Formats: sequence, C-alpha cells, structure tokens
Amino acid sequence: MRLSAFVLAMASAAAWAQHEGHTMPVPAAPASAEAGLTADQASAMALANHPKVRMALAEAGLAKADLEAAGWFSSPEISLIFDASRLDEAELFVSLSELWRLPVARKAFRSLADAAAMDALAVMSQASAAARAAHAQALAADAFSALAEQRGTLLQQ
Repeated sequence: MRLSAFVLAMASAAAWAQHEGHTMPVPAAPASAEAGLTADQASAMALANHPKVRMALAEAGLAKADLEAAGWFSSPEISLIFDASRLDEAELFVSLSELWRLPVARKAFRSLADAAAMDALAVMSQASAAARAAHAQALAADAFSALAEQRGTLLQQ
C-alpha cells in the first residue's frame, strides 16, 4: 500500500523537526488583520500543531520501523578466516527457523504498518475537517456581526 509511504514521509518530517528542536512549518500569517486566514491555512496549522496528529504520525513511523526490522535476521553470525592478511573464507550462519519466520513477520508487520498509516490519515482528516469547520463558523460569525452592525446603523437613521 503506497499510503504508508506518504504517512512515513510526514512522520519522518515531524520526527526530524522535533529532534532538531524545530516546530512543524506553519503557513505565514495574512498580510493584514482584515484578510484573515484561509481555510487551507487553518487546516495546515491544525495539521502542524495538533497533538493527536503528531502522535498518529509518530506511531505510523514506529510501525514502519518495526516493518523494516521484521525483515532482518535476529542473530546472524559471520565467520571470517584470514590467511596471511588475505581473506581466505567467509561464512554466514543463520538459524533455519529464521528462513520461515521472516516472510510471516514481514506480512504481519506490513498489516500493522498499513493500519497505523490509515489511522494517521483518519486523524489528519478529522483535524483538517475540524479546522475547516471552525474557519467556516468564524467567517459566518464575522458576517453575522457585520450584518448586525449594518442593521443597527439603519435603525439609527
């Protein structure tokens, strides 16, 4: 599923930003107070700052890391034999049980990573929708306030 690649990219960006002591990028504020935020800016701010979004992205990143680790041998042994400063023989020893465990583990962890990616997208979608709804309500309240002022002005005349 390619969705997990998108969520992994988002999680990596969030993890890097937090590790480096940076915050997630937030859109620039409008040029004037009258301009206000656009719905896209409100949504981007919510996605950058919502703690549930950050947690979901971190969980998706951890699930992706578990998926990668599931493809590794748990305790391989390497034997190198040198003869007069030249490599004479090299061997890799792996438990036979590892050969059947790896595909099963990869499949299981792939399912977990995909589920975490879907959960992260759901949380991001909810946060974005809530921000857009709040933006629409704020615009409606501003319009209602402007109409009330106009009505008051007309009644005074």
